[in-house]
Amino acid sequence: MSDLTSLPPAAFIDRIGDEIGVSKWFKIDQTRIDAFAEVVEDWQFIHVEPERARSQTPFEGTIAHGFLILSLLSAMLYEAVPNVAGHTMGVNYGFDKVRFLTPVPAGSKV
Repeated sequence: MSDLTSLPPAAFIDRIGDEIGVSKWFKIDQTRIDAFAEVVEDWQFIHVEPERARSQTPFEGTIAHGFLILSLLSAMLYEAVPNVAGHTMGVNYGFDKVRFLTPVPAGSKV
């Protein structure tokens, strides 16, 4: 959990539209992409074959899985957002409107 100060729920409502915090940068290197591919069993060449991705895609190399980037939000949240006072846990219950609009090339930071 975040070691930031806890805030009451109303304090979050009062800060809609404000920056609350910033996490560290995460390097999206080929090692991280390959490890994610193993976990989720998605070995599509655009993720795990740098030479083929360079020659057969417009991406000029491999790109991260969209769900890899999305999954890093948990770590970013713990670093950047204060805890909600009085709550002991949270549950991710799904997505409303998630789109992957821009590929994240291997070697990027998010």
